[in-house]
Amino acid sequence: YNILIAQIQTSLEIVFENPEIEPGTSLKVKTILHDQTGVSIKTNSIITIKDKNNVILQQTEKPADEFLEYPVKYNEPPAEWKIFAVSNQLTSESSFKIKTKEDAKIELINKTLIVTNVGNVPYNETLLIKIGEQVENLGVSLGVDQTEKYVLSAPDGEYAVEVISDGKNKISAKGVMLTGNAIDVRKAA
Repeated sequence: YNILIAQIQTSLEIVFENPEIEPGTSLKVKTILHDQTGVSIKTNSIITIKDKNNVILQQTEKPADEFLEYPVKYNEPPAEWKIFAVSNQLTSESSFKIKTKEDAKIELINKTLIVTNVGNVPYNETLLIKIGEQVENLGVSLGVDQTEKYVLSAPDGEYAVEVISDGKNKISAKGVMLTGNAIDVRKAA
């Protein structure tokens, strides 16, 4: 004799690949519907993603046990977002965090240093700028997506230029042609 016991849905679980998301990456979330014995049931569920203001960003139907991928913008502010799932009259709610990311893109074009905030919070750092053997400290304070330009000067000649932030070398260039009376870093007009 074969006895077949019907699966009865008892719980709906929301599973994150990572509950803390780095801005500029993707949220990966899936649902698992369990029966009375804890075995997963193959069915669909509706997944809703809401931001910190409870605004629906995405709502989609996905097979249970299949990841939904939602891209998070690089400059999305740190916050806690919610996930809601519905399947076979069962509901579940969970949340995930968008992490704080203080970061800047630093470029050196000719004798101009360009600093752009590519994080999701204001960028407030002191950059260490080495022109030849001399070191200059540059306090940089930028809002999200803001850019500032700085002009490097030194007595006429070629120089090795390094820009260091948080103890990490961000730029290293040799043979940078600079002109001026003294080694200096000033905001471009």
